[in-house]
Amino acid sequence: EIMFHDGASITYFSADEIECLFRALDSDGDGAIRLHDLEVALAADESRRRLDEALLRVGAALQWRGVDSQELLVRFDGNGDGNLDKVELGQMLDFCGYRPRDAELDLLIAEFRSADGGAHSALETLAFSELIRRLEQVQSAELLSQF
Repeated sequence: EIMFHDGASITYFSADEIECLFRALDSDGDGAIRLHDLEVALAADESRRRLDEALLRVGAALQWRGVDSQELLVRFDGNGDGNLDKVELGQMLDFCGYRPRDAELDLLIAEFRSADGGAHSALETLAFSELIRRLEQVQSAELLSQF
């Protein structure tokens, strides 16, 4: 058992929790946590933070527009395969009053990349249902953090 003191409280961690943390941080699996492993963990955390912020902005735009996600998919999914390419995603968000930067569109496409090999298989497409699922998770976490 290890004790962690953050200045305000003391938290105890079990050996299993520490082992889990160690495995998560040991990105190259060599049994040691080196500077590179910490850099990988911090970069992943920063990437997740940027993604969550982008998702919250998308969610706010969807709420502002007041349309159901399925309505949006029908309206902007040109071929009806359940995926949006970068142009379709940009048009959908623009319709909702949110004008994302290209970097945000790329981030969303990269995170929710479609793996179905549909009509857009040569293009980067976004799996819309996964975007909505993750958006709901992020919104719930944000709401809980306010309490």
